[in-house]
Amino acid sequence: MKIKAIVFDHDGVIVRLSELVKRGSWAFVAYHPDFGNRRSIIAKGEDYADSVKGNRFDVLQHALREVGKSEEEIPQLVAKHAKRFDDILQEGIRALGVASEDRETIRNLSLRHPLYINSGTTEKEMRETVNAMGLGSYFKGVFGQPTKKVPNLERAMKSENCAPEEILFIGDGKGDFDASQIFGCQFLGLANSWNEWANEETPFQKIFSLSEIENHLN
Repeated sequence: MKIKAIVFDHDGVIVRLSELVKRGSWAFVAYHPDFGNRRSIIAKGEDYADSVKGNRFDVLQHALREVGKSEEEIPQLVAKHAKRFDDILQEGIRALGVASEDRETIRNLSLRHPLYINSGTTEKEMRETVNAMGLGSYFKGVFGQPTKKVPNLERAMKSENCAPEEILFIGDGKGDFDASQIFGCQFLGLANSWNEWANEETPFQKIFSLSEIENHLN
C-alpha cells in the first residue's frame, strides 16, 4: 500500500546519540537535593514509567513519592524537574546535531512525502529543537507530550486524511513498535547502539540508517 505520510520518533532516530544525552540528563536531575542525590530513585521511576507506558512526568512522580514528598508538593516539583530535564536534554541534543547524511535523507523525503515527528519530549521544546537544528521546514507537524504516541499518530492520520496502514512510523524503542501495533500503521525499527536490535530477532523490519527508508518505500 502506498505510504502517504512518514512519522519519525526523534531521540535516537533524527539525532542518533540523543538517548545517551537523555541518560545523562536523568543523572543530572537525580543529583539534586529533592531526590537525595540518588540515581537509583530515578531508575526506579523509569522502570515504573515503562511498566505503565508512561512518560517523564510519571518517572518524576514515582521518584518523588519514593523519597517521601507529600502529594501536595509533588505537582510543583514535577513541573520544576521536568523543565530542568527538558532544558538539559534539548541543549545536549542541539549540540549533537543531525548527521549530514541524515539531514539530506530527511530533505529528500520531504520533497515527496509529508513528514511528522512523534516524540516523547514535550511538544513546545521539541518544536524549538527542530527549528534550532534547521529542520523545521522539512516537517509538516512536530508532535510531543503531553499527548502520547498513539494519539499523535492519529493526529498525523487526520492531517493527511488517510488510513493507519498508509502511515510509516520509524522508531527505535519497544514503545514505538507497540504504538504502531495499537494504531495499525507500518513500522521500521532503526537499530542503534542503545537498543541492540542489530543483534536480535525482531518482529519488524529493521534499518540501520535513515537512507534505507527510500529502499523500503520503493
